[in-house]
Amino acid sequence: MKNKEEFKPTLLSILVLTCAIYSPFSFLINFICGVAITANTMLHLWASLLIFAVIFIVALIIAFTKKVNNKKSVLNLFGCAYAAISFVLNLFVMFVEGTRVWSLYSLLLVCAYSAIFALLYAYLKLKSFLLTTLVYYAVSIISFLILTAAIAGYSDGNQIMLAFGIFSAFYALISISCFCVKRSFAQIENEEKAYKPMFD
Repeated sequence: MKNKEEFKPTLLSILVLTCAIYSPFSFLINFICGVAITANTMLHLWASLLIFAVIFIVALIIAFTKKVNNKKSVLNLFGCAYAAISFVLNLFVMFVEGTRVWSLYSLLLVCAYSAIFALLYAYLKLKSFLLTTLVYYAVSIISFLILTAAIAGYSDGNQIMLAFGIFSAFYALISISCFCVKRSFAQIENEEKAYKPMFD
């Protein structure tokens, strides 16, 4: 008989559960608005934050009443990716007037990218960090160029090359930072392991 896992709620696990619940609600509302009104009619940032705050309270109640630890899953990964990207696009729209970055088409793109990201993260098990990074980069840059050039219409002159360069530089910086942090944690873990003699 398996021992029941000890209930250890954390802020991160609550946020992951919130994202998992928020993503389908947000997608459904935005999709209905985009289809019923206009393709560019999406939830504003304040509305998205309000919905997220309400769902956070619901997730908090669920976590403590059910007393179940939130485990890593494809749905949770999808929810986190969708929530993060949609908030970034919402924030961009708030500061840049007249942009078509956040629309029905980008909503579908974000949904597809989040699903691919979640599946890759859950099932792609490559030993090489560089190879894994390149796979994620290929998927990300294709999605980013579709968003900026095809959907948002930033395809005049050097806009595509500029967007490509900025995204690539930012991605490289994040990847190097993640590699350094991961290696640091691995070194600390190796140092903390107790020495086991070869011969008793």
